[in-house]
Amino acid sequence: MRTDRKTFRRKALLLVLALTLVLGIMPFEAGASAALPNLNDKSVYYTPDYKSGECILSSCKCMFRRAAIMRGSHEWDTITNTALRGIATNKSGLFRHSFDYTNDGITYTVSIMDLKGTEAAKINTVANMLLNHPEGIIVWGSNANSAGPHAVLVTGCTRGVLYAADSVYNTNGRNYGIRAWNDTSMKSISNCTDIWYISKINGVSQKTPQSGSAATQAGYVKPDPLVHIINVRAPQSIKKGRSFSIKGKIYSLRKMKRVRVQILRASGKTAISVTTKPNRAYYNLKKLDRRVKFRKLKRGTYTYKVKAQTSRGWETLVEQGFTIY
Repeated sequence: MRTDRKTFRRKALLLVLALTLVLGIMPFEAGASAALPNLNDKSVYYTPDYKSGECILSSCKCMFRRAAIMRGSHEWDTITNTALRGIATNKSGLFRHSFDYTNDGITYTVSIMDLKGTEAAKINTVANMLLNHPEGIIVWGSNANSAGPHAVLVTGCTRGVLYAADSVYNTNGRNYGIRAWNDTSMKSISNCTDIWYISKINGVSQKTPQSGSAATQAGYVKPDPLVHIINVRAPQSIKKGRSFSIKGKIYSLRKMKRVRVQILRASGKTAISVTTKPNRAYYNLKKLDRRVKFRKLKRGTYTYKVKAQTSRGWETLVEQGFTIY
């Protein structure tokens, strides 16, 4: 009898372990909202459907994906070379100078411009463009690498060093994501002559909640064609005297004149207001964390707001109700 009980317990334990393993590896249920990837995530740049000669198309795909992620679109991974091929290229397979592409309710307009000057001048041009185009810009040249014509998506410039996603290193089982310019297949940028970039964006994600009191209380984050915030951490319920750390990365297609964090009382009056002047197209809210002192708030109901100002005015990016108890 004891042996039977031991055998039963052992089998039961094995069954529990098996179920735990299965549940641990099961995918999310349909409709579950997965988190948006970081812009440095290699998955954003991998191109399994790459065809020979599609360096500009692959770079454009990555540029659209970055722009979509910055605007909160969970459909970013449906932007592929296959989806773009018939829109971005002509009958001869050449990349168009300009075109419109719509995905998840957001329409992107692509335009072309010349890249002129010395090597230093071209780096400076690209660096300045990135201030207003954090989604990246496509840089191309007919003699850009050892094989001849090639293009990469430039995503950043730090102390004169360009960083780019190169389709050569992000397909056929290789996935390096973003690399320093000298680690791509490109020669000097002095060999590059053309730039493609997103000149206009219209619309918002079709799968983002609409505004309203319920959405506000749930921590609704407003997507906007010009300014967007990701990786948000906003308060919901805090014990009196406790601190709270805010988070959020703001991206804009135009330089932001100001970023403001406000705590409003139930009456609408301001309890805390902190403003900074980024004068660039990106800002990390973590820099304002120490200045927003939640521990000084009295018990009651408040609203947490994050706003950004561009040349087109103020945009409210986050508006969430919370309590101090």
